[in-house]
Amino acid sequence: MSGPRFQPQTTVTKEYLNLDNGEVLTMQTKEPAKARHIRATHATEDFIMVFQDALISYIDYLPGQRMALVLLLAGRMDQRTGHSYFSLQELADELETPTTYVSKMIRELIDVGILTRIRRGAVAVNPLLAWRGSLNARREHLKQAALVDLDRKAGR
Repeated sequence: MSGPRFQPQTTVTKEYLNLDNGEVLTMQTKEPAKARHIRATHATEDFIMVFQDALISYIDYLPGQRMALVLLLAGRMDQRTGHSYFSLQELADELETPTTYVSKMIRELIDVGILTRIRRGAVAVNPLLAWRGSLNARREHLKQAALVDLDRKAGR
């Protein structure tokens, strides 16, 4: 036997006009809340994958605003390339911190392998940590990153 089901309610204010004297009467009543249906039309645009094992292994390098910066850059990733395009001023405004500090955080995250510099104003978040787009595109990106890493180690 189940108990009464909780029904969310909302307070509704209604005005009525008294036709005898022209006075406006205000009454508040409780009514069942209307269900809000949110339809995702472009779900993949606002969706990023963060991989738990990698996050745990990098957690010491992501105190404070560094985590927010990585997630902000991951949210801006191009779905095909994995590159994030930005201006330091935009990131600084978003994080409410000076551009010099954002630049320093980016350099530190590059040094530990969380970010890779693509060019000025563009980085790639390590696809082992976070990805935006299809898993097939991520696999391709990981293959390319492995080839670049092998070339670096070979001194090419």
